[in-house]
Amino acid sequence: MHARAVHYLLVLLPALGSTLSAQASASPACTVSLGKSMAFLQGDWEGRSYSVSGRDTVLDALMKVRSQPLFGDCALEEQWEAIKDDQVLFTARVTRAYDTSTQRWMVYYVDDQLNSQIYDGRSEAGVWRFYRTRLDRGVPIQVRLTWRSRDGGYEQLIERSRDGGGSWTLGGFVRFQRGHEIKTRKDSQ
Repeated sequence: MHARAVHYLLVLLPALGSTLSAQASASPACTVSLGKSMAFLQGDWEGRSYSVSGRDTVLDALMKVRSQPLFGDCALEEQWEAIKDDQVLFTARVTRAYDTSTQRWMVYYVDDQLNSQIYDGRSEAGVWRFYRTRLDRGVPIQVRLTWRSRDGGYEQLIERSRDGGGSWTLGGFVRFQRGHEIKTRKDSQ
């Protein structure tokens, strides 16, 4: 009986191995392909990041982003770098990904200062927006990120709501162009 069990095991292992290999190589399909909805984010980008407070708009940093698709365009992996006065302010990793179990798009952000953030995506009026709630001195604030194509590049809007999403205030934005198209003040002198 023991020899017979070993025989069956030896016969079944190759078949089991090829089945598992086929399952491992097949990526689940996302229902809303990143290739269709956010293809404009792929590539090398440079941008200017601004903070907005009332009527004041201040340049915070120059941003560099390298973005590449993963897993059949169901995820996008990004490397971010923020620079001001020739000093790196922070580096970050961002992954935009489709979660099969919830059938939702998510954004996962972490930087070298260990600021970690998770955003939940929603398609609203043909635009993808990503939301998270954070606390500001114990008061919940909703943060909404929107990426959209703009003038041969794209724009990231950062908005905040202190009334549960009833109204939104622009807190900042980044305008991106393909890499090496932005000249800093120092370069233009």
